[in-house]
Amino acid sequence: MPGLGDDWNEVLDMLRRTIPKYETVNRAITFGYSTRTRRTLIRLASLRPGMVVLDAGCGPGTLSELIVPKISPEGVLYLMDPLDEMLTAASYTLSRFRSYNVELRFMKGSFEEIPTRSNFFDVILASYSFRDAKDRVAALKEVRRVLKPGGRLLILELSRPDIKPVDLILRIYLRYLVPTISEIMYRGRKNPWKILHRTYVRMWTSSRLIREISKYFIYEFSYRMAFGSFTIVSARKPVHEGLTKS
Repeated sequence: MPGLGDDWNEVLDMLRRTIPKYETVNRAITFGYSTRTRRTLIRLASLRPGMVVLDAGCGPGTLSELIVPKISPEGVLYLMDPLDEMLTAASYTLSRFRSYNVELRFMKGSFEEIPTRSNFFDVILASYSFRDAKDRVAALKEVRRVLKPGGRLLILELSRPDIKPVDLILRIYLRYLVPTISEIMYRGRKNPWKILHRTYVRMWTSSRLIREISKYFIYEFSYRMAFGSFTIVSARKPVHEGLTKS
């Protein structure tokens, strides 16, 4: 299965444990890339006031904080996550944005089952969440269903570099060094960042991520950082069903 498959529930449990130190640890283990790449994603998304946007796999609302000012006024932002605890954390994170004229809607769901009607969203953004889908092919089909014709999908992901020596170095870093670094800030009985290596090795390479998205969407462009360790892909849902372009 092109995704986490049977490991999905265990990964969800680990993600639940990350909430107290979510972005603090992520910034440390990525040397600031987690913040920098999200800001790049928002810039490339070209969001506008009044848009209906989905933050898919919103986590504690780290990306949504950047979305709200871009779609204000009169925008609608849906924050979706499979974990109730993440949605609660996201609601708290965005409480300081209540003065913005943006409607915030929190919904429990997964990439494979998005609880909205078809042809609904102007833009769907996924920031470091697509890797954790149970079935990435089913996820792409479902995202295509709920996007409006011509709507955009932008995915930012920790991807496996196409250059094998770089991939090997990153594997070693995630397996051995990330647990040590994260342990300094997360002093829990079971460090959730230890599972990051497992989700990474099951992720597609940067090039394959682009190819798979191009099967269901009209590919626009990609933006790669750190030799393809971080990949942003932008694509559109065809206006007419059945049309894609690689």
